[in-house]
Amino acid sequence: MSSNSPDPGELRHLPAKDLTVIAAIQRQPSPSRVRQFQGERWSDAKTGILSVARITDGEYAGKLHIVDGGTRWKAKMSDGDENYMFPCYVKDMSLEGAAQAFLAFNKDSMKPSAYARYVVGVRAGEQSALAMKRAFEAVPVIPSQSVSTFGDENVPGDFAAIAAAERIVTTVYKAEGDWDNASDLLAWTIKMGRRAYPQHGHQGTAYGHDADIIQAIASIGMQNPVVVGDDQREHNLARAVNTWLGTGERNTKLFKHLQTMEPSHWKVALVDATKNHGGSSSRGSALAKLLVMNHNRDMKPQLKQL
Repeated sequence: MSSNSPDPGELRHLPAKDLTVIAAIQRQPSPSRVRQFQGERWSDAKTGILSVARITDGEYAGKLHIVDGGTRWKAKMSDGDENYMFPCYVKDMSLEGAAQAFLAFNKDSMKPSAYARYVVGVRAGEQSALAMKRAFEAVPVIPSQSVSTFGDENVPGDFAAIAAAERIVTTVYKAEGDWDNASDLLAWTIKMGRRAYPQHGHQGTAYGHDADIIQAIASIGMQNPVVVGDDQREHNLARAVNTWLGTGERNTKLFKHLQTMEPSHWKVALVDATKNHGGSSSRGSALAKLLVMNHNRDMKPQLKQL
């Protein structure tokens, strides 16, 4: 065998109790997904071969981590059948390598959630995930897979618009080729959303973490870099985000002049302007145009039209 050949691994039959799933580098299946494999629904003919990493480094060294097939394993463990023998393809992998293997296995199957891609991506050393992590720490906010909250003076908020954050950093990187710039813009974007909608101590969903809002702000920041770091220009942009500045009959048919604009109001304005909802990415771009138009009705210097 060539010295450059990849590790061929080995085929083994292993009891469920000898295997594990390291949560930090694997998404967690929902209870309903696990139930699809439990009890009478289980089929030995459909067990397949589990892909298993024998971790070679760090705190998990020696663990047999399931890279692909964790739901089937969890179903058996939940049924109390810890001695069930699984056919396994076992390879030595570093923790980072196992995280990368998870991402590779799932690109062409049921895609992991943006939150799972982020968490596993950080452990795998993915540049996009690390850029997001630096941005979240700079704000600071805590990434969440379910809900956004603003937080308070001593408590960081929760940030759930992970897919939007992922799109922002990858878009900036494609344009500028610099992950640090991508991270900085994401941090600025989230801070601007929070500046537009300060909700200290408010237990409801954080308006400033809305996916459409932050994507729109990011688009504006990319096209108008002079705004970033200029307190007065940032103040003007925040006001354009949270206040309707339209005047006259044509521009006040939906909203009154100086009315507070929440994300739900902007979604109404988007439907009126575009006649459709569109995907999250396209909504962010369309909303950016509306925000620039709203800003330029009353603010100087004006923003570049998108």
